[in-house]
Amino acid sequence: MEEILAEHEATREQFRAECLARREERRRELDARYGEIQSALDAGGEVQRRGFASVEAALANDRQQFGLLVDARHALRANTEGLLRILDELRREDGSGTARA
Repeated sequence: MEEILAEHEATREQFRAECLARREERRRELDARYGEIQSALDAGGEVQRRGFASVEAALANDRQQFGLLVDARHALRANTEGLLRILDELRREDGSGTARA
């Protein structure tokens, strides 16, 4: 009976050791996989940060371009109004009436 108990105890200890070894192996595999995933996330985050930076730069450039377009529009409007006034004056001098309809 003691032999059976000793054999049972030895088998149980061997099973525990195998379970621990499998658990450690799986933990190492998961740690390695976690490291790979974390590296991929870090790389993706860097790409995303660069993408956001380029979008921000493009938006800043667009804002600047929009400001230039607004300034150009105001300048064109002022020039047009000035030219129309000159045309009105010239037509009045000729007696043709006003240029605006």
